[in-house]
Amino acid sequence: MTGAGDPRKKAPVPVQSIGNFVLDRLVAEGGWGRVYSAEHPAIGRRVAVKVLRADLASNNEALSRFFNEARAANQIQNEHVVEILDFGQLPSGQPYIIMEWLGGRALAQTLADLEERSPKPVHLIVGMMGLKDSAGFLAPFRGLARHVVTVPIPGAHEAPHAPEVLAETARKVGLEAEWTTDVERALKRCETLESGPKRILICGSLYLAGRVLALQEGVEPQAN
Repeated sequence: MTGAGDPRKKAPVPVQSIGNFVLDRLVAEGGWGRVYSAEHPAIGRRVAVKVLRADLASNNEALSRFFNEARAANQIQNEHVVEILDFGQLPSGQPYIIMEWLGGRALAQTLADLEERSPKPVHLIVGMMGLKDSAGFLAPFRGLARHVVTVPIPGAHEAPHAPEVLAETARKVGLEAEWTTDVERALKRCETLESGPKRILICGSLYLAGRVLALQEGVEPQAN
């Protein structure tokens, strides 16, 4: 979710529509391009549209890498690998890939692009509601995140994934994982896992990010 002051909410989309999909907002930005959310208005299907940066559209190496990503993903038949639905070029010449919408996929792609520019070890703190596809969310971080610490979501109005079950799911998709009892302990654990600069990503539920803000400001967040 984006707040009123989030620049992504105001960022223009490169075109209004691609095929039957209408682009509505920017959801991620990295070193190679941007990822937009789009929807098929007739059937309500949501997809992610990745667009290569305009200044890289004439770079043969960048073009090759961009389309090779689409071909490689399309060749892997696995429920935890994003489905490639289409790819082509915008009128501007920028290539695009239309992908199955997975919450973790766009996030992982942004992190991967960021890692290319400024490498730092990535650690995840994850808590999720039970209705979310935990394996589908976590799988894109395989090979990117060094460690995952899962936590419960106290005060949630819906049943969350138990942290020990979520940690086991993370291990099944190829991530090193453990669980703990709250965000505070998870943050301390990530700090002790590795010395030096690192990226700690708190994801899976808005409550967890709110919890960190609460720790700083002394305000108890509401689960959502």
